[in-house]
Amino acid sequence: MVRGVYIRRSGSEKMTLEAALKHYLSDITPTKKPTTQRGETSKAKKLIEHLGKYSLAALSAEIIAGYRDKRLNEPSRGGTISNNTACLELALLSHLYMVAIQEWGLGLAFNPVLNIRKPSPGDGRDRRLSPEEERLLLAAVNRHSTPMLGWIVCIALETGMRSSEISSLRRPKWIWQSVSYVSQTRRTTAPEPFH
Repeated sequence: MVRGVYIRRSGSEKMTLEAALKHYLSDITPTKKPTTQRGETSKAKKLIEHLGKYSLAALSAEIIAGYRDKRLNEPSRGGTISNNTACLELALLSHLYMVAIQEWGLGLAFNPVLNIRKPSPGDGRDRRLSPEEERLLLAAVNRHSTPMLGWIVCIALETGMRSSEISSLRRPKWIWQSVSYVSQTRRTTAPEPFH
């Protein structure tokens, strides 16, 4: 009973996390972007490996917090996994619980992931190319048969934009039509009014 209301929990007591994640991966994940699909599949494997035998009703905040701590101390490619990886795994688990509560009608009273502390996001990446690396990159780009590649690489280096953001850029025609070069002005350029 929660707040004086009986909630039938038999579905959540019978369904293991492994079965729920497989259901989630077959029903929910295909509606997402391909990169998200690949990421969720790999995160689900780790969740199944560590927590797959628990029923959804049996997973408590304490068990999930133990999983978080174990994952943060688990060795991975020369160190431990990043805080962001643990956060993304917990986000997948949390969304699974939301879907199970709202759409699957499994009789779960609450989402236990919401009751645990999330790892801090971490520092992120802060690296620029060295001047020598940048020179070599631009030299290689300039040898390429596509002349626009040089502009694209320069935009990426200066702005840090992702490739999808750069590919969505469009040059508005009015920018070049609204600027005139007048030598008598103090700054040598004066924008014309829009037509």
